[in-house]
Amino acid sequence: MIEGSSQVPLQTVIDETVYTSKELYPDQWITYTTGSGLNEESNHVTFLTVQVFPVRYSPGTDTITHLNQCLISITYTPPTHSPFPIDSLYDLVIIAPVQFVLPLQKLVAHKNNVGIRTHMKTLQEIYDKYPGRDQPEQSNSS
Repeated sequence: MIEGSSQVPLQTVIDETVYTSKELYPDQWITYTTGSGLNEESNHVTFLTVQVFPVRYSPGTDTITHLNQCLISITYTPPTHSPFPIDSLYDLVIIAPVQFVLPLQKLVAHKNNVGIRTHMKTLQEIYDKYPGRDQPEQSNSS
């Protein structure tokens, strides 16, 4: 135990709606997400993450359901053109609320000093230039 700290007993709260539910958990056999980023060679790539849940549990009936087999078919259609500009003014663009501008100035200066062409843009500058269509964007651009 760390000196000066007090140990609070852990309390377990049981949510009866969960433990009496007849719904299977997880609620789907398979989930997936897609994302983009850089691979080991610093190339822009699309990532696909597939999660398979071969066993699902129903607490209300105290039963387990399982897969005997699973066939996953993935179809990928590459984009017809690159979403990235051929020539870019910056290597890094930092987008932040106006209250973060001063604290982030050191980071911008450091990145520029080490050869990473960096520019900072505030959310307000973006909202002013590109008015939004949904409520949060509209309320921030006024």
